[in-house]
Amino acid sequence: MVVLIFKINLKKLFDFKIYCMNWNERLRRAGLTRPSGKRVLCAYNALVDEQVFYDEGFFKFMIPPGDEKIILHKTGREFYRVDNPTHFFSSFFQALKNGKAVHIPVNQYMLEWFRESFPERMERIGGQAGIIANQLAILGWESVLYTPILSERLARLIYRKVRFPVVEGDGVVLKKAVNCFKEGDPTKINWIFEFREGDKLKIQGEVAVAPRSNRVIYSSPFPSIPVFESAYKEKNLEDLGGKVSGGIFAGYNYLKPNYDNGLTYKFYLKKEVENLEFLKRGNENLRIHVEFVPSDFKTIEKDVLKHLTVIAESMGINEVEVVEVAEKLGFKKEAAMVRKSENAFTLYKAAVKVFEKLKLKRLHLHNLGYNLVIVSKPCSIEKEVNAVLYSSIVATSKAMIGRELRRNEWRRSIRQPVSVRGLNQLEVLAREFNLKGVEKELLQKQGVVDLGDHYLLCVPTQAFEKPLSTVGLGDIVSSFAFAASL
Repeated sequence: MVVLIFKINLKKLFDFKIYCMNWNERLRRAGLTRPSGKRVLCAYNALVDEQVFYDEGFFKFMIPPGDEKIILHKTGREFYRVDNPTHFFSSFFQALKNGKAVHIPVNQYMLEWFRESFPERMERIGGQAGIIANQLAILGWESVLYTPILSERLARLIYRKVRFPVVEGDGVVLKKAVNCFKEGDPTKINWIFEFREGDKLKIQGEVAVAPRSNRVIYSSPFPSIPVFESAYKEKNLEDLGGKVSGGIFAGYNYLKPNYDNGLTYKFYLKKEVENLEFLKRGNENLRIHVEFVPSDFKTIEKDVLKHLTVIAESMGINEVEVVEVAEKLGFKKEAAMVRKSENAFTLYKAAVKVFEKLKLKRLHLHNLGYNLVIVSKPCSIEKEVNAVLYSSIVATSKAMIGRELRRNEWRRSIRQPVSVRGLNQLEVLAREFNLKGVEKELLQKQGVVDLGDHYLLCVPTQAFEKPLSTVGLGDIVSSFAFAASL
């Protein structure tokens, strides 16, 4: 009996090594991917990030001893807004302890407090649209950035080959974005606080230890509305749509319930859906992808998602956000399953509910060590899987270097193998779906589960344990995978 068990375990170990070699070989092949020549439009949220790297000693110095009890008391709540330093330290302590990415709006007072309190910081381009447009262009893709506000300070951070659509007559001309700033435009600033796996913060005897590297984003109000300005008429947008193959849209989290002009978010949401329709009228094959970010105003989030996905066919989301969205759409059971036991199967169960409810054709869920892509049939499985592995190489290289990649740096991580965590998730799915024989082999070798009207792709990816920076990594993964799948 002992010999039999030993032989079975030895076979499992051998099979695991074979699968590992297979996925690492696929990763190396994905490293041969080159920009397709297709142009990608990125809109709307380009901004300036002030990046701060966590320093335990400095944070302890910053916390007033008399406030420690209040700070610790508030760590059990969920923060939808931070208006004072006490809330800042409480929310940061909570995020560090959980190791999860968090995005929290702040007021003007906190922006000034951050500026005065954290002199050691780095200024970089931020916002999904800004980060993605820059990195695509640097790595040889053709990218177009549109943002309704473009200050000179922001323009200085944009890569020289990124284009900006300028209205001329009934069309648009794609000009260098760095030269398209508008005098008097304000600059939106987010404060990014990065921490690394193992970082600690002790408050009144309670110690938070980061289980993984991540960041907290403290977000300033968006000084505009995330839609095309009124100068972009129907014909202009049709012309722009004809000039691009894909559109990556983000920043809808800044929509507000009510505006000072008496209009509500519903007016601008309706206008945005019309704008996207005009873009598609210029190119019936145009594919539109939305990068999800939790809304600053939770009461309108569900409505915003439902309207946008009438036109958008693809969405990028992470493991934390998909739970929130599933719950928001009424799928509390599936959300609870993930919270109780997070793995590829429970995440799929929550994600597929979102996929079906929003009538998407593609949903990309990025997580540490593996990605899940739910995609409608028909589709090219090989192309989708290769695109995810390619995006993993780019994102992991960025994590290793800790900043925007230069053109010759994107393959830096090519020798980093796919994660054991990701490979183990294939076993989880095989068990939960009760896959045998050919179906199990298809999952283990190609990452595919055939589920009738759609495929579930589970792609083991690299997992660099101690990234120098985490900001924008998830956006790079889902956006580069989208671009490479066009």
